[in-house]
Amino acid sequence: MNIIEQINSLEFIYLVDISEPGPLALQIVVAEAKIIGPPRDIEIDDGEVFNDAYEIKSTQDCRMYRLLFDSYIVYTVLNECFDFADKSAQYSGKLIRTYSKSWYLDYTEKHTLACDEHPGPYKHYGIICLDQIIDITSCSEPSIEEIENI
Repeated sequence: MNIIEQINSLEFIYLVDISEPGPLALQIVVAEAKIIGPPRDIEIDDGEVFNDAYEIKSTQDCRMYRLLFDSYIVYTVLNECFDFADKSAQYSGKLIRTYSKSWYLDYTEKHTLACDEHPGPYKHYGIICLDQIIDITSCSEPSIEEIENI
C-alpha cells in the first residue's frame, strides 16, 4: 500500500498546520483522527440536541503526515460547513483526492493565467479534513511522508 492509499484508508484526518516554507511552496500537515468512546447526546448553544454523537480526536497513537507541494498555482482553505459538495466533480481518492473534473479546475482556468503552456499541465488536489477542505492546483504532485506525532 502506498502512502496515499494509507491516508485514504483512514477514517478521518485533521489539519494540523498549513504553511509556505519557501517561495511558492506549500506544506500541509495532517493527523489521523479516530472515534473515541461510545455515542452520547450533545447539546449545542441553541439548545438543539444531537443524539448518538461520537467524539472524534487525534491522539498520540495516531499517525501524522506532511504533504509538500514544490509549487502551486492557487490554493484555498474552506470551512467544511460551507462546502456545497459539487456533484459533478470527478475524482479518485477519499481524503487525498485527485480531480479530473471540478469547479476548482474551472476556476483556475478562468481566473488565473495558468495553462498547459505555462506553467504546464496541472491537477486539482483536494485534502478532505474534518473542519477544513483544502483545494490546490499544482503542476507537481505532492511529496508525502509520515512524520513523528507531535
